[in-house]
Order: sequence, then C-alpha cells, then structure tokens
Amino acid sequence: MARNTLGVTKIDPEGHQFTDKYAHYAWIHPTNYEKIFGEKRKLTNGNYVKIEHGSKRIYRVIETTGTNGVSSRTVGLSYNSLCDLGIDPRKINSAKVTISPSCTYNFLRHHPDEAQKLPYRIALFSLCVGILSLALGVICLVITMMS
Repeated sequence: MARNTLGVTKIDPEGHQFTDKYAHYAWIHPTNYEKIFGEKRKLTNGNYVKIEHGSKRIYRVIETTGTNGVSSRTVGLSYNSLCDLGIDPRKINSAKVTISPSCTYNFLRHHPDEAQKLPYRIALFSLCVGILSLALGVICLVITMMS
C-alpha cells in the first residue's frame, strides 16, 4: 500500500453552510491520485482513503475536483475532519497527515455519520450471528444423523 505524507488545508463550504456533508470527503490534487492508489483514476465510486495524524485516523472518500487551495503537497479536509484528527483548524500550517488507500468495509465501519455507521455495524453483527447459527445447525444435523 502506498503511504504518502501531505500537508493539510481546510476546505470551506460555499456560503458558510454546515460542514456535515463535507465531512465524508478528502480532496486531493489529481496528480496525487496515482501516487496514492498506484493507478489512474477510474470513473467509479469507492475511492476510499485512511488518513492518519498521530494516533488518530479517519476514513474518507477521495474527491479530486472542485477545490481551490489544494496543491500537490496538501490534502483538503473539512472542519469536522480536522477536529476528528485532533488538528486545530486555526493552526494547520505545520500539520502533516499520512494518507493511504482503504476499502469500503473500513469506510463504512468508521463512517463519520453515526446514522450510516450504526446500521452497518448492526448488519455485520447480524451476518455473524447468521453464520454462527448456520454452523450450529449443520453440526446438530450431523450429530443427529450419526446417532
């Protein structure tokens, strides 16, 4: 996995709107996409990254267009994302983050929106209970057939 260290820049929503919808994204310069993922960008969704600062980490969807102030040496993060990483949004000049590819599973498991994260975790728990029930059912069937 490619790990890149980049500086941080704050992305301000247009018209000073709420930043909640921006919390799911990280903006990078288009030239950094290939450095992070090892391939050119495809026209599909699901380009997820793990962003680390010290001992804290967040998972975000990559966006490569529509931002001013994001250079090839920086990653653009919303106010909420900066706070989640423990970076003071007023003092981001010296902050560095490590960015690496991630998967859908990790993004959904650590989703910034609790309304998205909780149902995913419940579904994952239900899947595990279902698999366990199936295994126990097969074991009971085998035991009854052998007696």
